[in-house]
Amino acid sequence: MHYYEYMRRIFWVAMIFGWMFHSAAFAQLTLSDNILYFEKDDKYQTLYVRNLSHYKTFSVKSLALEVVSPGDSKKELKEVANLFTSPSQFVIEPRSEVQVKMFYQRDEAMPMQGVYRLRFIPHVDPYASKEGEPYITVVTGAGALVFVEPDVKQPKLSWEREGNVITILNEGNVNVEVLRRDICHSKKEDLCHFISGKRLYPNGSYQFVLPEEFQTEAVS
Repeated sequence: MHYYEYMRRIFWVAMIFGWMFHSAAFAQLTLSDNILYFEKDDKYQTLYVRNLSHYKTFSVKSLALEVVSPGDSKKELKEVANLFTSPSQFVIEPRSEVQVKMFYQRDEAMPMQGVYRLRFIPHVDPYASKEGEPYITVVTGAGALVFVEPDVKQPKLSWEREGNVITILNEGNVNVEVLRRDICHSKKEDLCHFISGKRLYPNGSYQFVLPEEFQTEAVS
């Protein structure tokens, strides 16, 4: 197919979709912080919800979910009331931000770190009409990962090695993040293996396999 004929067809396809979705709107909420740590003595944490839309106003509601067994592949999300925000519902204008305070009600002893998901969900009619034409609004909410620290933090990280297989174990009561980095051969500095890194929750483990050249050699 000739180049100009191909571009002409692309143009008409774009025109058809432009007519079908004449006023499609795209908007997004973002947060000032995506990971929050709630210390034992903290009264509250402050964050900002931002509306990136140039013209849309949204009604937003917060939702707190506890992550049950966060290091398990079968982890669950459970709605809770002891983690909440003020305000819990608010209206956010275009290109503006709203200050939100997050509270945690600590009623009992916490030997382990608590893990939560805090979500901000915008309410909007996904299908509307504008002068009789199709009108679709695509909106994304925002969320943060919240860690509520235990009464006494006891980080403890250990590792085991069998040949070229290394296993890192989190035996503490708080999460630990294994950073992305290169692990290099002790005698051949240019021989390295990249590990992607991972967040380890209490009782979690991370195992990676080094190349065969590392079988009996020390690494750094």
